[in-house]
Amino acid sequence: MGDRHQACFDSLTFGVHTTIGYFDLSAPANPEKTLGNKAVKEGSTSGNWIHDHELEGKLEQLSLISGCRGPIDNGDKEETTKPQIVFLAAYGLPMNRDLAIRKGHFVSIMDTCCFPKEFYEALCEKTGHFAHFISFMDDESPGWISVVVKTPHSEANFSFVLRIRISDRSTVCLLMIQDDQMLDAVVHRLYARKRMLQEAPLQILSILCEEYGCRNELWREELDMSIVGLEQRIVKIGFDIKSFDEGISTDESLTRWLHKTNTNLTWLDCTTNFELNLLKFSKETIELYETIRHEQDLTMLPRRCRTLIECEINSLMNSCSNRQYHGSRLQDRTKVQIAILSSQISQRDSRINLSTARASKNIARSTLQDGRAMKTIAVLGLLFLPATFIASIYGAGIVDLRSDSIAVPRLWWTYAIASVALTLLVLIIWAVYIHYTNRKSVSKDLEELEKAEKAEKLA
Repeated sequence: MGDRHQACFDSLTFGVHTTIGYFDLSAPANPEKTLGNKAVKEGSTSGNWIHDHELEGKLEQLSLISGCRGPIDNGDKEETTKPQIVFLAAYGLPMNRDLAIRKGHFVSIMDTCCFPKEFYEALCEKTGHFAHFISFMDDESPGWISVVVKTPHSEANFSFVLRIRISDRSTVCLLMIQDDQMLDAVVHRLYARKRMLQEAPLQILSILCEEYGCRNELWREELDMSIVGLEQRIVKIGFDIKSFDEGISTDESLTRWLHKTNTNLTWLDCTTNFELNLLKFSKETIELYETIRHEQDLTMLPRRCRTLIECEINSLMNSCSNRQYHGSRLQDRTKVQIAILSSQISQRDSRINLSTARASKNIARSTLQDGRAMKTIAVLGLLFLPATFIASIYGAGIVDLRSDSIAVPRLWWTYAIASVALTLLVLIIWAVYIHYTNRKSVSKDLEELEKAEKAEKLA
């Protein structure tokens, strides 16, 4: 194992017990049980699970199917037996959920089935991955095709690896999935098309794409209904200054909901684009497989079967393209609702600003009237101030006007000293008070700034 593959393998998380779904699709198909997607649920998922010790007994059979034990005798290059097809399934998802399989058993399956080591790297991908690899026999002719698929991170996550023997179409594959219902649906689709799978095992790829597309379509419908609800709520939004706080709360919740929906639509577009590319890849892989069989003079797929597979893949591609188109239209609708909500918020803010301006105008008018009154009082004070000042001096007894001459006491200077000292004391007390108030205001601002910085660090 290379350093890159080893690093990817070391990043995987495994469980303490092994639980593997083992589904043998090699048995002859019963026509009564394999007609359409509503077929009888043959081989229900509840009865095909094996555990630790049971898996070890299956490794020999898996080795024979994959062709990893010795050379294959393909003398006349024609199939003499029906292909053996084994579908393995395990719960879990790397990086998100522990795999329901022990580390040693996982390595044994990879080695026994000769799955490509690139599967380790694909398991760690979050943006999606698909590729095929050709293994050659001793005579330098293609002997096997391996396929690796990893979907981008979404609710319908799965990882898949397949190895098919070109000579007799014997196939072994491993699916790692996190959704119980999706696995159940995939298994039922496999059993419903067992007869066609025995002729074209690579149709497993289109079955996975079909179920993956169904999950994406359910997601699109859910987002569509969400946008309809948003549109109805935004249309009903009114504005009342008295319910300002309630309006702000409604706007915030709607804005978060809109942006969340828009993000999910972008996410859906990525998964849909991957689905479309995966369908193209599946079609190319099937064509490559049939080309190699033709070059080796092996029996080609019957025209009926080949036509059915091509029509099915083309139909899935058309559905995927339509879903992609509708998803883009949903994004346009979401952007329109964001614009409408922003416009409504702007109109509300304009009304609030207008109301605030009117209140400010009234306050300014009242202030102007108060200023005029204060000016009148100040003018009256100025008129009476000189007389009041002279009266206070005469009333203090500093100057005696009762005699024929003006008499001034010898200690008149004590009045001047006391007045100046008292004035200075008042000014000092006022300066100290202003200084203390300013320091207290600055310290309060610093505390609020520190609290804001701590809140940002915690966020």
